[in-house]
Amino acid sequence: MINHEFDAPLNSAYGQGAFRRRILLRREAQSVTAELEDDYHAFRLRLEHDGNRITGIHAQSLRIPTVACLEAPALLAGLVGQPLTGNRLAFRGGSSPRLHCTHLHDLLWLAMAQAFRESTCRLYDIQVPDLVNGRSRACVQLDGTELLTWETDMDRLLKPAEHADKPLRSGFSRWAAEHYRGDQLEAAYILQIAIMVAHARRFDVDAMRATRNQPGDELLGACHAFQPNVIKRAHPMMNTVRDFSERPDDLLRFLD
Repeated sequence: MINHEFDAPLNSAYGQGAFRRRILLRREAQSVTAELEDDYHAFRLRLEHDGNRITGIHAQSLRIPTVACLEAPALLAGLVGQPLTGNRLAFRGGSSPRLHCTHLHDLLWLAMAQAFRESTCRLYDIQVPDLVNGRSRACVQLDGTELLTWETDMDRLLKPAEHADKPLRSGFSRWAAEHYRGDQLEAAYILQIAIMVAHARRFDVDAMRATRNQPGDELLGACHAFQPNVIKRAHPMMNTVRDFSERPDDLLRFLD
């Protein structure tokens, strides 16, 4: 999230907690409602479709890092008319997540995947404990059952042994598509993103935001808010960080 590890204010509680994210998907006849909340974000999205194509997208950015993130829901309107697909690589091939809020873009993909399922509801709980001795045991639960677990140093996989040293950044999506299928593939994508976001727990994010008027150039191009023509107005939102380490049941309650 931020690369200034040597001069950034640190989170004094790091090593004692965990990053948590919860995602809820609810399918109806020709729509899916998707909700996501974690330490730094809260979103709600409604996908409408005709069984073949997207017919409507209604999204809300409820808790976000920058002012420019408020523009992201409207950008999704440009995806109306696209084919309905649960294939993440195909969806990303036709629509770059970096031109959107990457979290909303992925939430839309998850909503599309849910549109093809017989089950009406699924709940993901993701936990990425702070590093202790350079290791974290990150996991995804689906409807209360552990689905996927990795041991990681936040940059690469350490366990399971057959995937040791696989990177969590460049090339991850295609590697995951070759080694996982079905629910486990979906969980792998979800967990990888959570681990990337969990890096921010090392720092006192509010203190970092208070000392800068706009994001650093190291984030240039990462998402809509950090595109060259947007970044100057991507002023940080203050007092939007939450710690759900000890209160996971508050996730998706969208408390102020």
